[in-house]
Amino acid sequence: MKVRNEEDAVSAIELGDREQQVLVAAASAAPSIHNTQPWRFVVGPRSIEVHADPARGLAVIDPSARALIISCGAAVLNLRVALAFLGRRARIRWLPNPALPTHLATVDVVDAYSTRAADRDLYGALRRRSSSRQPMTGRPVPVKLLNQLREAVQREGAALHVFSGEDADTLIAIASQADAAQRGDRAYREELGRWTTTDPARRDGVPATAFGAAPGPGQVPQRDFTRGGVVAADRQEEAFEAAPMLAVVTTSTDTVEDWLRAGMALQHLLLVATTHWLRTGFLTQPLELPAFRDQVRGLIDPRRLPQVVLRVGYGPTPPRSPRRPLDEVLSPAKPGHTPA
Repeated sequence: MKVRNEEDAVSAIELGDREQQVLVAAASAAPSIHNTQPWRFVVGPRSIEVHADPARGLAVIDPSARALIISCGAAVLNLRVALAFLGRRARIRWLPNPALPTHLATVDVVDAYSTRAADRDLYGALRRRSSSRQPMTGRPVPVKLLNQLREAVQREGAALHVFSGEDADTLIAIASQADAAQRGDRAYREELGRWTTTDPARRDGVPATAFGAAPGPGQVPQRDFTRGGVVAADRQEEAFEAAPMLAVVTTSTDTVEDWLRAGMALQHLLLVATTHWLRTGFLTQPLELPAFRDQVRGLIDPRRLPQVVLRVGYGPTPPRSPRRPLDEVLSPAKPGHTPA
């Protein structure tokens, strides 16, 4: 993008109202646990602030807000992708306001940018991505593509560990034990019930249409959203792939900034996977209970912290979960507001 003078340069950088809406819609397309969408955005002509919404936290399975913050990190990645699509270059500042811990990041628009084909591909994937809770085909992921997923994660300051052989079987066993422990917890079931729905007008939570199939005994456990009391009439037991590809996004430490970077790494992986028509789903139960998270850590480099467990493969197109309207998550910056 060429600019002729200083005035043109400013207009090339600044965001109009329509562009601000495009950016917030893109950020809101990020995945979040139970589709809580635990974020809000303060948007000005040259910056987007990303704030956590603690009221949308999950006190039972996410008391530290780790998963909530990972979700917000994924939204930050979407902002960067959407800005590149719009011809803007982003600079991300983490935790810019120590006096306000819920202010997780500020994404500054620093200059104009020449959009590339890869940027358009990622933005298109952002609009299509959804989580799969259905059986996959068992077709192996090519090594070249797996390396691209690793590179996407590494670019954001995290790492990807892929499980194989006995370690994959052990991970499934750990996940099954964690899943059983949660299903026996009344508080867990009540929380699940608050975030599942059959109401087609509801714009958050997991709709019954997205509950997915029920795996058979010994197969990779999918979260049973019916445990919250919402019934999906067409949900049936199906045979899942015998040898699922399982991977975990890891970080070197376990700080809030690590969680944010893990969210960016996760979302970058998901978008690259989507561009290649891979399906992705989550296996987060063993990371939601400290004892089981420690067991998962024992399967990888003990110097790394597991942040998100993924199931990756080929399969049918999953339904998309709804998103909240923009006026619920978008706050225009007030006159005179200086981005932190």
